[in-house]
Amino acid sequence: MDSASTAMYAALLIASVGVAVSAAEELYRLDVFSDSGILSWSVLRFTRRRARLRSVQELADLLFRPRAFAALLVAKLAAGLSVVALTIAGSPPRPLLAALSAAVLALVLLMKRRTTFGLDGSDHMQVVVFLGATTFLVVPQDSLAATAAVLYVAAQAVLAYVVAGVAKLAGPAWRDGSALGGIMTTKIYGTRWVGEFLTGRPLLGLAACWAVILFEIGFVAALFVDQRAMWGLLAVGVLFHASTAVLMGLNGFLLAFTATYPAVAYAHHLLHAGWL
Repeated sequence: MDSASTAMYAALLIASVGVAVSAAEELYRLDVFSDSGILSWSVLRFTRRRARLRSVQELADLLFRPRAFAALLVAKLAAGLSVVALTIAGSPPRPLLAALSAAVLALVLLMKRRTTFGLDGSDHMQVVVFLGATTFLVVPQDSLAATAAVLYVAAQAVLAYVVAGVAKLAGPAWRDGSALGGIMTTKIYGTRWVGEFLTGRPLLGLAACWAVILFEIGFVAALFVDQRAMWGLLAVGVLFHASTAVLMGLNGFLLAFTATYPAVAYAHHLLHAGWL
């Protein structure tokens, strides 16, 4: 991918689909955010440090009440779908797209402010992509700042994978192959038959755990191998996240992380073209 614009618009499109999907899922399970739900703000507000300014805390209490929060989710869904529609239409007005990208970024940050429970790496990666996209869209298109915005997304993606792999490498359960079997037997993230299958076959569990570790730590190689190998590694990443979506219910990872792949491909282009 040899164009910064192509890379960032592709990243923005994929990430916006992910935001729309997550908003739709949250609206479908709106009951968990009600006053009697497990993610009730009347309870969660006490798990967060209170804002120093009373007016800021009052605003948070107002925005995170059930009806207001539902409106925020609708706005998140609408903004995500609007970015998708504009991007697919081709040649979207940069100021309008920048405003929508900034709106999605603000809404994602508000979601993170409301609760830390149930969040995962996909939430962080959404922030990364929309921060990079908003920056890219407000600076001159062919400027160094625009290139830096794309490279920021690529660097964050590579760092996220490597850090995750190193963290797993430090865990005894990952090194001995029991981690995936254990995770798959949990109620929240598991698929019991898969967990039991891996637990009953220690060598297969060991191979699966080390495959994940090596993929994540080795993701940095996507920047340095030839183009065909890079696309192959990114394809493995898509399959990896698709499998976690199916088996573990981590749907957000698939679109949030693959949204960074166009930026990784652009960084690869710059490296091999001698620009970096």
